[in-house]
Amino acid sequence: MKKDILLIEDNQDDIELTLDAFQQGGNADRLLTFRDGVDALDYLFADKAPAPIPTLILLDINLPRKSGLEVLTELREEPRTQLIPVVMLTSSNREEDQITAYNSGANSYVCKPLDFNRFVEVTEQLVSYWTKTNMAPSNSPIPSHA
Repeated sequence: MKKDILLIEDNQDDIELTLDAFQQGGNADRLLTFRDGVDALDYLFADKAPAPIPTLILLDINLPRKSGLEVLTELREEPRTQLIPVVMLTSSNREEDQITAYNSGANSYVCKPLDFNRFVEVTEQLVSYWTKTNMAPSNSPIPSHA
């Protein structure tokens, strides 16, 4: 069964690079792309027909209209999406961004490699780990213990 992976990325070159990496890596999963955080959240939080819960979200930090860190915060506040693994896949190697991302609930933080072959390798490893190796709970919220 194919798994939905969301890529939230505003740079068209990086979108194409990721799509190429998926194709070259032989990844059978479905990659859905959104160019800004507002559109991605609208898709995930649609009122009438909620979108299928993705298996993984690859999220850039620097996005128009709503930053990746704001998107991450909203994902973690919503019970329906709070358990989805989120990998910050970004060009920022700033320690401040890394700390903020982890404090906001990121599961992983990866700087995009500049070399295409290395990018393909990293993308394959990320997707394989989060969709095949990792034992994720169901996407239902974790019950709270009062």
